Amino acid sequence: MLIAGAVFVGALVQLAPRSSAASIVAKVESPAPNKPTAERTPAGKASDLFCSKGYETICKSPPVADPTGETSLDYRGEIRALRILRRIVRSNPGWTTEQIENELVQQIYTEPRKQNLIRIFETVRGQMLEYVHQQPARVFSDYDKSVLEQRIRQVQLDLPVNRETYSDATDLYTKSEIYYESNNEGLMRIRVGGAYVLNTTSEFSIVFTMAHELAHAIDPCSLKSAQINYRAYDELVGCFVDSQWITREEAQCGNKDKTSEVFADWMGAEILARSIKNRPNYSLQDKVNASINAVRDLCDDSLGYEKVNLDYYPTDVIRVKSIFSKNGLLRKELQCAGTTAPPAQPYCRFEMPR
Repeated sequence: MLIAGAVFVGALVQLAPRSSAASIVAKVESPAPNKPTAERTPAGKASDLFCSKGYETICKSPPVADPTGETSLDYRGEIRALRILRRIVRSNPGWTTEQIENELVQQIYTEPRKQNLIRIFETVRGQMLEYVHQQPARVFSDYDKSVLEQRIRQVQLDLPVNRETYSDATDLYTKSEIYYESNNEGLMRIRVGGAYVLNTTSEFSIVFTMAHELAHAIDPCSLKSAQINYRAYDELVGCFVDSQWITREEAQCGNKDKTSEVFADWMGAEILARSIKNRPNYSLQDKVNASINAVRDLCDDSLGYEKVNLDYYPTDVIRVKSIFSKNGLLRKELQCAGTTAPPAQPYCRFEMPR
């Protein structure tokens, strides 16, 4: 899947796609049943390897299934979408381009798939609103919180009803992309590619992706462009630099800055951790597998199928190892040893330890 980073296109700010690999239905017809955890994973303490070698566990180990599904390479979803398109064209040789695209939309964006996306999106939105609301008054005043919350509420999940919905981007129907875009008239929306819809079964991959995209509504550069400035944000970006997630030059909002994407990954990790915390019936192995699937599509594939645009994003090592797998709440949920001991460089948050 591709997740976007902010780029100004005319009057529209569209976030530059982030590579991903996930699926709402492993098969177009119906998802395959998941095996019990005991059949899917090796014996041993479930989280030891993740806690000590998060990047290697996520990016260099064989694929895993969590209780909701799996992740897959982007190109597989695109192949699946193109096969559907080819089948429609061959079955209806007399149809116009408009008729073919309408049928493609109906076959890919089915009502159950759309309702699943809407449910996850609204859950993620609720968790992000809660996270902002929970910040202490010394970080954000009630007014500041209301500004951030309003921006989060303003984002629409823009799913196709027919070909007209994405008439300005019809190639999106066969792409494994998901991105946030906005304009100076107040439009804020998330769009979802058809190949992504076909290719993502793990709900946790969708949770992280939705949280990443929704976070762009309140990322440092989006706020700056709206003439909104908070000291807590300045300190947070300073922590990104001190943690070597980005350089000082990359922290400057503008052409090819990485601040927006780092912030979105950072917020995505927090929301994903909360999502896992809300699954009390999951075994530890289930939680580990869910964490792996959440960001497996951030990994830079060694075969060359999935290449990340490093003009807008840090390396996958930084994104997976330093930002995602070091999130404090996630490590607590995975029972990683030493979660209460302060590291040399504290993990970034709105209110840093003094």
